[in-house]
Amino acid sequence: MLVDINLLPKRLRTSSFLIVLLGVFVLIWLLMLTVFMFVYFDLRGDIEAAEVRKAQLIEQRLELEQQQASTVGRHNVTLQEAVEHIEKLTVPTTILIDDLMNCLPDHAYLSTFSYNNGLAAIQTQFETLEDISLYVTQLTESPFLVDVKVNTITSFEFDWEDEGNHSVIPRYDVNFTLEVDRGELVKGLKQNERMD
Repeated sequence: MLVDINLLPKRLRTSSFLIVLLGVFVLIWLLMLTVFMFVYFDLRGDIEAAEVRKAQLIEQRLELEQQQASTVGRHNVTLQEAVEHIEKLTVPTTILIDDLMNCLPDHAYLSTFSYNNGLAAIQTQFETLEDISLYVTQLTESPFLVDVKVNTITSFEFDWEDEGNHSVIPRYDVNFTLEVDRGELVKGLKQNERMD
């Protein structure tokens, strides 16, 4: 009989599963550490760029505030000056309308009137072509007008009844464009105010 004597301590066999599990855990941890480091350095670069951009924007804002302060100082307009400026821009068109009405021959009518920035558009009705030419001549002599332009002349017939008599009157519808002298209108208004 042989006796088996083993002086070496018994070695416990460790499971290879635990070693593999520990290795996978270390790999995952290293992978996460790498990703977090990459994200950290990337965000740190973005933060530095944002801080540089913020400093530039602050400088631009300060420059714009200085420009605005200097502009406000230069253009400090009082309310009275603003009112006077606006009064200079307004044009008294009633004087022009009165002048247009006074130039009309008998049996002629001013149908529409519009004024916009130095140009007046009117529509009138006349009985004869001679009345139209007379009206254009009087308009060109008006001190309030710089230029007179006839846009269209349209003929139509007007039915008229008077105490049982029926007659057809020929009429002409004329559209004009008038270039107005704003300075003369203001002078005319001042002269009318003096007369009143």
